[in-house]
Amino acid sequence: MLKVAVSILILLAGINCAKADILYQDNLSDSFGQEYSCYNYYQLIDKGSKRTPREEYFLAFAYLINENNVLKETNVCKAFTWF
Repeated sequence: MLKVAVSILILLAGINCAKADILYQDNLSDSFGQEYSCYNYYQLIDKGSKRTPREEYFLAFAYLINENNVLKETNVCKAFTWF
């Protein structure tokens, strides 16, 4: 049993499947607001799996906050999916 547990821990320690980048330190910055405003969110939705991680981040933010009414309504479940 101990060998199995050690093997699982070694396997899990060797897996690095997540990659995270910092897009913005603060979502209240002017540069964030400018980039947020430049997207057409309905086109991003239509892109489906062809969205970049950056586009998915902004789409998630739009679903969460819906600043400037870029979508019809907020949707916390969709925001969670794209974050």
